[in-house]
Amino acid sequence: MRVIRNYDCTSLYPSIMIQYGFLSRNLENKDTYEEVYHKRIQAKKEGDLRTSNALKLSLNTAYGILLNQYNDMFDPKMGRSVCITGQLLLTDLIMQYIKKCETVKIISVNTDGVMLSIDDSELPVVYAINGEWEARTRIGLEEDKIQKVVMRDVNNYVMREVSGGIKVKGGVVSDYKGGDFKHNSLSIVCKAIVDNLLDNVEIDKTINDCNDIFAFQMVVKAGGSYDKVVHSTGIGDVEVNRTNRLFASKDQRVGAVYKIKSDGRRDKVANCPLHAIVDNSGTISIDKIDKKWYIELAQKRAREFRGDKSMGSEEELEVIIDDDDSKLVKPIIKTVAKEKKAGGKVEVTPFKVKLFNLARDIGESAKSLVKDGYNLSQSYEYVKASQYKTMLRIAVARNELIMKIDDMVCQPTDVLKSEKMTLTQYHGVLTLIDTTSEEKMTYMIWSQGADNLDKGLSKAKTLAIKDFVKSNFLVSDAEDDPEADTASKSASAKKFVTPTESDKKVKEVMKDSTMANVESVEKLKDIITRIREKSGDATYGDKVMGELLSGPITSARETVLLTKLEIKGGEYGLEI
Repeated sequence: MRVIRNYDCTSLYPSIMIQYGFLSRNLENKDTYEEVYHKRIQAKKEGDLRTSNALKLSLNTAYGILLNQYNDMFDPKMGRSVCITGQLLLTDLIMQYIKKCETVKIISVNTDGVMLSIDDSELPVVYAINGEWEARTRIGLEEDKIQKVVMRDVNNYVMREVSGGIKVKGGVVSDYKGGDFKHNSLSIVCKAIVDNLLDNVEIDKTINDCNDIFAFQMVVKAGGSYDKVVHSTGIGDVEVNRTNRLFASKDQRVGAVYKIKSDGRRDKVANCPLHAIVDNSGTISIDKIDKKWYIELAQKRAREFRGDKSMGSEEELEVIIDDDDSKLVKPIIKTVAKEKKAGGKVEVTPFKVKLFNLARDIGESAKSLVKDGYNLSQSYEYVKASQYKTMLRIAVARNELIMKIDDMVCQPTDVLKSEKMTLTQYHGVLTLIDTTSEEKMTYMIWSQGADNLDKGLSKAKTLAIKDFVKSNFLVSDAEDDPEADTASKSASAKKFVTPTESDKKVKEVMKDSTMANVESVEKLKDIITRIREKSGDATYGDKVMGELLSGPITSARETVLLTKLEIKGGEYGLEI
């Protein structure tokens, strides 16, 4: 029988900093840090989560400030040493599993842990590997016994432990227990999704059986750029609070809730039902609720969680994993590969030929790439990553292949310019699967990207796909890549540009640029609206939207905004 185990390193970065001497060299008393570390571990063992979590924040902050140039503890050599050591140690552990266990299948890897599926007969081997690794690295491992996990990606999953406990991660399931004082919105939708993914409970049953009115509330608020909020009713607009509790209504006479700007612009609150009830006093009864609206929303999000939307209509990927080996990650093909008939016999294109044709198709498509991006600070045009992704996706489908990307390591490693700007390293495995023979070809992909907070990860992942296409299918930059800079001599002489010089250059480019056309501006507005609806953040892009509405923008500015919105949209699976 197969079993699932998750192994997390015990306080990985603080452990590395202590065991390998990677604390800041500016820290005078290193013994204090170690005392806090042991106090935190003891609190966790005793079940004192309040103390454990508080000390965890302090310990991890000591790592973050190593890469903060504005902090007295700034020590980038130690900071990078911690990150790289952690990656190498975890990779070493994974390779031991792969080499010594015949039945092991790696499910996911994150910064400080690995989840695997294995035949229970090989568990003694796993425990021996763990013991040897812990003794050699001086890093502890914590085991979670998993009964079932449904995973969209490393940051979105639901799982049940053998003990019965349930763990979730990701916005669409985070409130399944009812939320907390900070956030409690659409918790019945979250619960219906979790129950469906883990126990195959029909979504409509979970929602129809619930009569807790607070589980159906949607809490929304307007940003500071809006002048007021109104509720459209049968007798006109009624002004309401800036923060409101909304419910889907059966009453077709009432409308949605809108945010109004001083110039009269009217934006519907993101995800707001077309027929909504505003109830900030807590007087609404359950019979007034339109449960059908919640059912449809939960069904849509559950499909997206499983990947049904992203995989398209012709193929899907089974992502449910439990202790039944028949449900391990496996491609489920809904369509049969096209067959060629010759002399009464059916001929199927061999996998290697498909890979050859894939490279040929990408090479041909590359001839049509255009430089649609512009780097303002260094003054050069480039081909945006979205073109490479689209080119790859089309070529994969044309040759009857499935493309699958598994995240391996996603690690913010550096702080640039401000505490919020992070340089993120991304490592993953890209797999091409033949729809006919189920043969596979795997590729390691890697890149890094810098942006605010978690946007760095999205940028790094996108660039990894772009680099994969360029490295494996384009003969040379000069021949196949329109991004190649013909003035390469000047490019090699580029030097660091200060923020002041960069701002000056931006203004010069903006001044000399032509104006963006109406269609481009409307596209930007549409993208912002789609991101708002997908993310649930009704205030996202308020500043940019105001800029678009206040007057014309240059083509250069349009390019900058489109690039940023593409990255943000990619975080929510939107095709921009």
